[in-house]
Amino acid sequence: MMIAAILIAAAILTLAIVIASKGCDLEVEEVIEQQRLSEMDSIRREARRHVLMNNLSIWTK
Repeated sequence: MMIAAILIAAAILTLAIVIASKGCDLEVEEVIEQQRLSEMDSIRREARRHVLMNNLSIWTK
């Protein structure tokens, strides 16, 4: 009886750990996605700045 209780407790603990780790994986994926979007925004801003600078240099010649 005691062994059965220990096995059930271990199964519940294992399930809780698996659920918690899935939640952590999702959070990590969200952070990675946010970083990727931030990098893409930085690249877009830099490209836009270069286009504006090129246009400015064309108009000032």
